[in-house]
Amino acid sequence: VVFSVDARRYLAAGFAPMALPKGEKDPPPPGFTGRSGKCADAAQLDAWANSYGEDANLACWFGREITIDGVVYLLVGIDVDHYDAKRGGDQLQSLVEKLGPLSDKAPWISSSRVDGISGIRWFLMPLHDTVGNRIELSGKADQAIEVIQRHHRYAAVWPSTNPKSGGTMYWWFPPGTELTNEGRNLWRDTDDLPDPKTFPVLSPSWVDFLRDHRSHSEEIDLTTGVDELHQWTEIFNAGQIEDACKNVANALTTWK
Repeated sequence: VVFSVDARRYLAAGFAPMALPKGEKDPPPPGFTGRSGKCADAAQLDAWANSYGEDANLACWFGREITIDGVVYLLVGIDVDHYDAKRGGDQLQSLVEKLGPLSDKAPWISSSRVDGISGIRWFLMPLHDTVGNRIELSGKADQAIEVIQRHHRYAAVWPSTNPKSGGTMYWWFPPGTELTNEGRNLWRDTDDLPDPKTFPVLSPSWVDFLRDHRSHSEEIDLTTGVDELHQWTEIFNAGQIEDACKNVANALTTWK
């Protein structure tokens, strides 16, 4: 595990990699997440290797544009948690019954767990709809299903470790692979990384559902943890933490 080497692999594969502290999921480096984030270049990755160390955790921001046949897409991740009191798998099944499948093809999944369900399903989503409006989705599909996208969160990925799962390593599970120890054997760290251009496109029914449920008046989730609050602060203030109070005040004025 060498951050500078692995991060360059992600960059070359079409992702937007960034560094996180060793063994941690936050905080992200300022200016590289959220709506105003940017994709780090090789020089920035080398700088992070020096400042964070070669054993730093590695994450991907979902803001790098991907053009396929003239259509611009962004990554979107459906993050399902199904452990402890979280029942994301049950919630996902209910949504599939209502909306249909997430896509017409099975996605790559990244996860540090092997419970058969928990993990991030990786998809593509058009940057704009058919009339040219930018597509943004709700941050949650259900209580234990988050929607990772340019303006909301980022994803720790292989070879990072997850402090919430006992320090286990994130892994890539190829399409159709079971999220088990046996499934982990179907991708090896010497294999090529997934190619984002081959990711399936999120179903229009899911896009419409998640757009319709995007609201500034949603109930406050009192189960939100400290790391999620750190992520929200970073995203909401576009890396300018000193402007946090002013930005919150402006938002309250706008939406009250």
